[in-house]
Parts: sequence; structure tokens; C-alpha cells
Amino acid sequence: MNKKGQEQINQIGQAGSSVWKKLFLGLIILLVLGGIIALVWHYWLSSYDRCDINKDGKIDEKESAICEQTINNTIKTTCGDGLCRTKDGETSKNCPEDCSDVAQNISCPNGECDEKELAQGICPEDCGGSQLNLTNQTNQNLSEYEDSPFGISAESISENQEKEAILNDLGVRWMRPGIPWFDIEPTEGNFDFSAKDDYINSMYVSNLKAVMTLSSSTPWDQCLCHNKCACSMPIGGGRYECFYIYCIQENYKNYVKKAVERYDGDSDYGCVVSAPDCYNAGDNQYPSSETIEAIQNNPIKYWEVLNEPFSEGYWKSWVIGNVTTEYIDILESSNEAIKEVCSDCKVVIGGLYDYVGGGSINKMTLEIIKFALEARDNPFDVMNFHSYGNRSNMVLSLDYFTQNYPDKELIITEIALGARDNRLEKDFAQDLTRRYILSIGAGVRIIMWFPLIDDGTKYGEPGLVAADGTKRLNYYSYKLMTEKLEGSDWSNVQEVYNSENVYAYKFINKQTNKPIYVVWWEYWNEPTLITKQVSIPVSISGNVKITESVPHFETGLLLQNSGEVYPNFFDVENKQVSSEDISLTLGESPVYVEQA
Repeated sequence: MNKKGQEQINQIGQAGSSVWKKLFLGLIILLVLGGIIALVWHYWLSSYDRCDINKDGKIDEKESAICEQTINNTIKTTCGDGLCRTKDGETSKNCPEDCSDVAQNISCPNGECDEKELAQGICPEDCGGSQLNLTNQTNQNLSEYEDSPFGISAESISENQEKEAILNDLGVRWMRPGIPWFDIEPTEGNFDFSAKDDYINSMYVSNLKAVMTLSSSTPWDQCLCHNKCACSMPIGGGRYECFYIYCIQENYKNYVKKAVERYDGDSDYGCVVSAPDCYNAGDNQYPSSETIEAIQNNPIKYWEVLNEPFSEGYWKSWVIGNVTTEYIDILESSNEAIKEVCSDCKVVIGGLYDYVGGGSINKMTLEIIKFALEARDNPFDVMNFHSYGNRSNMVLSLDYFTQNYPDKELIITEIALGARDNRLEKDFAQDLTRRYILSIGAGVRIIMWFPLIDDGTKYGEPGLVAADGTKRLNYYSYKLMTEKLEGSDWSNVQEVYNSENVYAYKFINKQTNKPIYVVWWEYWNEPTLITKQVSIPVSISGNVKITESVPHFETGLLLQNSGEVYPNFFDVENKQVSSEDISLTLGESPVYVEQA
């Protein structure tokens, strides 16, 4: 072959090589672009599927709002805690101090779900079916006051530091949050516990335990059995205009089981898919490490079935016979669902009214309810009532429920002197101490004052804090009561005096074994007297301190503006006691008597 021919062949080879290089480079570019498109497509589909709650291939305005709220609740940055929470939105860019090397010290799979794996959601082999092994010790304050009766039936405390500080200052140990069906399962099969998890976390940090209140209806279930779906619009107070009994029993029981399983304190949170999801792929509902710690150390064991279920305002058509039957159907279904997933959880009957309360609730109504409950073998563990009438009615109620339900634990989830325009702050403060002591003396396990904060609609309201934030006199009476009596042996509270309108109860501190007495005079039964002289049997001697239970101001605002600090505004008397009795001069307020 001549030189010219060889040059032509070389040129052709070089041209072919150049073409192959270009083809190869083009192929690489196509693969990269394809990968990017696939990732975008996958993200769009997963986002679309997550937002398409009812799986109809479309996202309406309601689904979009729910999806946006869920995403906003999910993405939380907690930089600096040593965990790269990628499932909560943390990255090496927005949180380099935690995420600079997300794989550091992680071995997956090794059969153990550690805290970093759980936070990042990167090892379903370890974390899909097992739970985080916590090393933190149980909160000492919670275990120390496990049997405390002091509660407040108050609103949400999550992300409300001011309210948390108030509850801690008061010495409150019990709260009564709700877990409405329509909140946690807004559409069938799609659960969102994000807001409730935040609440549980806040309660744990604040040393608070819970009586959790269930509801019995949600719009999507109500529409299954009513031609005119009346449940699409809320009517206020967290309620919907509903018929209140579920349409499909299994739908209701599934909601109850999911709620109880998540918070009952065992290692089963009710999840059916791998972390970071829980109920459905992409829902991101697996409990965070913070929530798991709160659940395991502070489980919810008391589950109340509706609030005031025999109230006329809670049913479309109020007829006592119909309401009783329907409510006990709900109670029975709740009992079955709760016990199926948590054998040691306690089913609490929805709060009944006073023995001789107003409206349609009276002794005859209570007898009808009692008869119906007995016919179903009393499918509950804890009797529960509300008390707003005068204290004589409350005493009748205590007698009625302890005598007719002797094998049931007794709690009061709402208690206060009813609001009236002519009532003074001192009336509520004096009444608070008397109601709590009478209830504790009758063996009531938990007592919840209501409300914590007034709404400002009336002048004479029982809230511990006024609508403008002023702490009322009964706020300080509550605080003094918990400081004086917390840590008592609640099973050994004794009524040591009950005569001539005077009552005295003895409490024994479990740690010090020292007694403290609460004494008061029912002064309104003797209107001609200003004070009352009485001799009370006591087991203390020497220097004795007598403390008034109500501050020496007419209102909380006057107290606040006075500059006096707690507890200097409680009048105190010291006297010597040498016998087994102490002589007291009683006025309108209860007093604490203890060794000085």
C-alpha cells in the first residue's frame, strides 16, 4: 500500500474513533440526564402519592392543606443534638454540625436500632420492626408523684412555655388532653399524630401525666351512614355537628387501638411499615427518639370515653333512653379495643354530672345509667363525674358513686364552684381547698380543677388565671395546697373532726411521717357568727404553725400590684400546744395546721 493510501486509512480510523468518542460522551450525558429526570419523577410521584390521601389520582384543596400541614409539622431542625435527623429535613447544608458525616459510627445492619439510625431513617433492617433502646433514666419527679391527685383540666401546653411554667409553679401532676378521631385520622386510614406527639413530649418535660379523652365520630365515617352529612363543619370547641355514635364500629375501634398502641408505653407503636414511616408508605409517622423516650417513661394508661356524654348539647336528638344505649355501645366498643392492645390500661367513663345537677341529669337519670351499665357488665374501670354545684351536692355525688360503684376507681375530671356574676375571688379560693380535701378524703384518685385560664365572658369565673393573665387568689391557694400536701400517704387520709359545721382532715407525709391538718368552718350555716371557736384533736405539740389558705387580698390584681411575694401574703399564726387538742379561731378560709 502506498503512502497516500495509508494516510487515508489513518484519517478514516481517526474519524471513526472521534465519532465513537462523541457517541460514548453523548450516552453518558443521556444517562446522567435520565437519572436526574428519574429522581425528579420519583420525588414528584412520592410527593403526589403522599398528598393524594384518598388515592383517587387527584389532589383537592383539602388534601393539599392537610399535606402542607403534615410537611410543616414534619420538617423540624434540631441542630446541635448530635443527631443528623435527615427524616426531619436536616442536611449537611442546613445542619453541618450534625450532618457533616451522617454515616459516622453507624453499622447497618447489626441487629440493633441505635439513635442515629432512627433519627436518619437509614437502616430499616435494624429499625423497621424493632424499637430504640433508651438508656435515659425514668423521670424521678414522675415516679415520685405517681399517685398524686392534683390535676388541671386545661388546654394544650405544647409549645407554650408560659403555660408550662404556670402548671409547674402550681404543682400540677395531671392533665386531660383530648385525641379527637377527626384530628388524627382526617381521612380513612391516614393517621397524623404529629401534633399529639408534640403534646406528649411537652407533658413529659413538664412532669405531667394524662387522662386522654377519646371522641366517637369523624366526618368521613359519619358520611357513611347518613344521607345528609352533617359533620362537615365544626361547631366550635373541637366538635363537629355530628350524631356522635360512629357509623362503622370497626372504623372506630381501629382509631382507638391506633391511639392507645402509640402511647401505652410498650414497644409496639402500632406501625405496620418500616421507619421513618408507620401506618402508610411516605407518612413519616414513626415516633421520634424524643417521643419514644416520653412514651416509654410516661405512658398513658387512663382513657376517657367522650366528655359529658349525657349532656343534651352533644347529641342531635337527646332522649335519655336512646343516649344511654348509644353511649354504652360506644363505651363497650372502646373497652374491647383498649383492652385488646393494652390489658393494664384503664377505661374511664365520660364525666357524669353532679348527683342533683341541673338540666336533664338528676338522680333518676343516674339510676337509668346505672341500670344500663349493669346490664352490660359495667364495661369500664374508672367512674368519673363533674362537680360545679354547691358542695353539699358534691358530697351527695361522692356518696352516690362510692356506694353504687364500690369496685371502681373514682376520679373527677372537672371541678369548680360554678361561675356567677356576683361571686368574688375569695369565694373560689376558699371553695377550692374545701372541694379538694373532701374529694381526697372520699378516696378520689385524681381531681382536676377547671378551667386553668378563664375566657373572660363573665365577671365571677373560677379560672386560676384571668383572661388578661392575672393570677387570681385561687391560683395561690392551689399552689399552697400542693406544696403543703404533695407526698402524702393518700390511702391514709383521716377525717378527725366533723361537728357543728367544722371539718378537719389529717394527712401524713410519706417521707417525714409528719402530720398536717386541714380545718375549715362552713360559716354560711351560722350567719350570726363572724368567727368560730373550736378544739381539734391533733398528734402534734410544742410550737405549731397555722396558715390561712387564702391570701389576705380581695383580688389577685391587688396582690400583684402590692409587691408582696409568695408566700408572704398568707397570714400565719404560731402558738404553743401542750395537750392532744388545739384551740382554733376559724374564719371564712380553711387553715393548715402543722409543726412549726
